[in-house]
Amino acid sequence: DDPSCILAPGEHPAITKESAIAYRWARVLPLANLTFSSTAPLVKLFPLVSPAILKRIQEGGLKSDFITPGNRKMIERELGKGGDGSA
Repeated sequence: DDPSCILAPGEHPAITKESAIAYRWARVLPLANLTFSSTAPLVKLFPLVSPAILKRIQEGGLKSDFITPGNRKMIERELGKGGDGSA
């Protein structure tokens, strides 16, 4: 288990029990793939996460021992941080 980012019920409609972000399974996909997948009957769309929750998820990724180097670099770019965590 990765305790880097824990979300509680009520923080987002998709969260119904305490949940950890599974950074080890994170994948970056082209938007076209996500749009195509959204029509599949097994996929349920939810509202976007708030900017505050997104930032917690991103910051948790920077703390996680399980995130891939590529995903870590992507988060660093999104947050405008250097590889050492500095802004």
